[in-house]
Amino acid sequence: MIKKCLAICMVVLSGCSTIGSSKDDFSNNSQVNQMEEIPLNYTLFRGNKTVNEEQIFSLTDPQQGHFLDFYNKKLSEGIKGHIILSEYLTNYMSNFTYYGDTYIASDALASRKGNCMSLAVLSVAFAKVVGVEFDFREVIDAPIYDKQDDLMLSSTHVKTRLFDPTYTSDKSFFTITRPAIVIDYFPTMRSVRGKHVSYAQFLSMFFRNIAADALVEGDIDKSFANAVQAYRYDSNSPQVLNLLAVIHRRKGDLATAEKIYTAALNLEQQNLMLLNNYILLLNADKRFDEANEIKQKLHQIDDPNPYKVLEQADAFKYSGEYDKAVKLYERVIKKAPYISNTYLSLYQAYLGLNNVKKAKLSLKKGLDWTYLPVERKTIKYKLYGDSNSI
Repeated sequence: MIKKCLAICMVVLSGCSTIGSSKDDFSNNSQVNQMEEIPLNYTLFRGNKTVNEEQIFSLTDPQQGHFLDFYNKKLSEGIKGHIILSEYLTNYMSNFTYYGDTYIASDALASRKGNCMSLAVLSVAFAKVVGVEFDFREVIDAPIYDKQDDLMLSSTHVKTRLFDPTYTSDKSFFTITRPAIVIDYFPTMRSVRGKHVSYAQFLSMFFRNIAADALVEGDIDKSFANAVQAYRYDSNSPQVLNLLAVIHRRKGDLATAEKIYTAALNLEQQNLMLLNNYILLLNADKRFDEANEIKQKLHQIDDPNPYKVLEQADAFKYSGEYDKAVKLYERVIKKAPYISNTYLSLYQAYLGLNNVKKAKLSLKKGLDWTYLPVERKTIKYKLYGDSNSI
């Protein structure tokens, strides 16, 4: 199972709080957005239970007691709260299994497994217990992919910042940032800090993960219930709207799915994932001329985020459209040559076109931007058949 980290985007490659079975049941939450903003066909789905915010971050009494014993002992030694919390998490993660599912805090702690969302939830749970302030930053990094039947999943993740609880601002001096410790669950040399993620957006990401997992597992009702919760916390998320559209399309309601895609594209008109999914919907509805018109626009989009272009290139590669994949991989390399895994993907796309010469040339170029020994071994082996040479 893939390590799905927080923000899950879905590309269709082929054509405790209770959520009840009626629309009224879905609207009984004071924090929710107005669901009339987008059409949702509730009649297609059975009601399904989801966890509430309190349950997501709650710990059992023994779990909380063990943490507080450690925290108070370190605090008595003069160590600051955010440093203690970071140390406790580091000790915990040393025996952690990065299993692909998303868990609430108590389950992640008990089983010592989960994805990076599970670890982020656990960080917040501990911070809430002792009153350490926190926030989130999105991390732009090479997406992780998984293909499940007619779905391709890609993921991004966030960093959690834990702030020094003893810090007080000295207004006589200019301070750029508050002292904080960054908790990054999958750090890489090539990750780039992205935008600030609000607490509500973070909760939306949690429910979006659950919804995506349920969709992959074929539980469409559970997927819908959690996608609705994700929408309640972040109604302006194109990814959430994309997921809701995919769910409606899975149920055969192309009309509602298209309305949701339209709403999402009003928020982000050049979102490659949304446009690609919309093309697939139009093809399923036999509106081939409209689909082809939008498809032509895809190649003209110059997305400032190289990883979004990489996602589209991989989508073309997985669907066997190698010529289109090659063009986008080369665009990524021109924009961001430091993304080393692009060269291996370009190699595979060239092989799909039976162009061995250019395939090997792309690998040779990739060596200049590949530093990890395991990655260099992979490239050397494909070039020369020598897995020991780095």
